[in-house]
Amino acid sequence: MSPRPQVVPRPPELPQRDSLGEGPHWDVAAQALWWVDIVQARGFRLTPSTGEIRMWTLPSVCSGAMPSMQGDVIVALKDGVHRLDPASGATAPLLAPDPDPLNRSNDCRIDPRGRLWLGTMSDNIGPDRRTVPLRARPAVSSSSTARDGPRGCWTASASPTPWPSTRTAGA
Repeated sequence: MSPRPQVVPRPPELPQRDSLGEGPHWDVAAQALWWVDIVQARGFRLTPSTGEIRMWTLPSVCSGAMPSMQGDVIVALKDGVHRLDPASGATAPLLAPDPDPLNRSNDCRIDPRGRLWLGTMSDNIGPDRRTVPLRARPAVSSSSTARDGPRGCWTASASPTPWPSTRTAGA
């Protein structure tokens, strides 16, 4: 059974609103909330106990930011998965799961075993940080992973039906 959630005071207001805030990830060990503003290419970390909010400006649109066991942060950027050094803000490529330059990362999650599940979609964010029409194919818009197993489930913007993953994590 998981520990009972605690009620925390309302966190401080952000200096500005997110254009498209997504990818929330709760870091149990640090008791901190991570999320991104996809359009403005920013990653955030909120520590509710202190009210501290840290922000990193990233080199491209970003759909997720999650701390790794090495002390850095895994970020899903337009062209793939990168490591972010939280002290310097520098990023280094880790892998590029989708070679199509017209796509970008979209939704990602860490499963209970620590594996990253990542979806991609047509890149609908222009160089001026405004959205552009999507190409015809659907976008992965939400994901979930099994608590005790290696499979995931995806939903897409063009379909109300969740799709079970056709791949096993790590395969």
